[in-house]
Amino acid sequence: MAFDATGHMAAAIPFAFDDYLELGDTTGRVIREDKRGCIPGETPQILERLHIDPGQLIATTARMLQQFRADSLRIVAQAGLGEGPAVARSRPAAMLPGVAVVC
Repeated sequence: MAFDATGHMAAAIPFAFDDYLELGDTTGRVIREDKRGCIPGETPQILERLHIDPGQLIATTARMLQQFRADSLRIVAQAGLGEGPAVARSRPAAMLPGVAVVC
């Protein structure tokens, strides 16, 4: 699934990828009785632990999002839907020729 902090894509996680990683990291640091464990406070933040430069991450995810959009439009065109990406999102993937549904 794609990440889209702009809210322009209906079928996307409404976060930038780095924000999503930080959300998971922050949630993992929460200490609660009903939670099995937590990330210790002295553990560096996730982007630092993974040696990910935030600027490079943004540039990379932007390129990935552009490729995802281009691929989506190509699939719609090949399927002969012609009505645009909104229609493709509303149809089950099994209705698109050459698209396998994997669960």
